[in-house]
Amino acid sequence: MRSLLIPAGTGITAPTRIICLPGAYHASEDWRFIQTQRGGRPRLYLGYGHEDRFSAAHRLMAQAMAPDAVDVVPGGHDWRTWTSLWENFLTSRFA
Repeated sequence: MRSLLIPAGTGITAPTRIICLPGAYHASEDWRFIQTQRGGRPRLYLGYGHEDRFSAAHRLMAQAMAPDAVDVVPGGHDWRTWTSLWENFLTSRFA
């Protein structure tokens, strides 16, 4: 097993240590990227399906992001969900 430490300053109210199972998605690089997104850098957006197998990690990431930069839709880790998220993103940003 491997643990993931959530960087300080992310604003996360969840526990600061998450246990990751072998073979599971490890988001440490994502956390480092989110941490660099403060002040003047391109904005980061997060979209995921509510039933996605990685949704627990995505919910934690969402806490560190602006609420209007997060989109959660029904669905799992599949193309139907991702297509829905992409359409939502395009509509909300460019329509």
